[in-house]
Amino acid sequence: MIRLASVREVKQLSGFEIWYIVRSPKNLRFDENHKHVPELSPASQLFYSYLNAAKMGDWNAEWFAEHYVPNFLRQMKSDAAQEKLSELVVRSQSEDIALVCFCSDESLCHRSIVGGILYNMGAYCDPAIEAAYSKYKI
Repeated sequence: MIRLASVREVKQLSGFEIWYIVRSPKNLRFDENHKHVPELSPASQLFYSYLNAAKMGDWNAEWFAEHYVPNFLRQMKSDAAQEKLSELVVRSQSEDIALVCFCSDESLCHRSIVGGILYNMGAYCDPAIEAAYSKYKI
């Protein structure tokens, strides 16, 4: 099963393999059950556009929907992203995997988009993903 979480929730994810879908893994704890998967994180340009929007006070649900989501969905069409997404679809049928990043508001985070994509690709997901994020498709 695929679950979404923030880094603050990692200690509560006993039994889950942790996939950090972040640009940089610095300050993250790693062991045999944690892996860094930058292919499912925002590209530098998109990440910096988010930081700039936040700095200017423009980061909100409307900016996320109009600017961030379409750009991130395009990014998820890359071969590298598709390979990781396909792996997650297969593994979700028999393993528990948590997709984790630093964002506290999941609804305005790329992990919600990844969750929706995976749900629409046929991954076995936490029911909360279907309810909130099934609108995200590539």
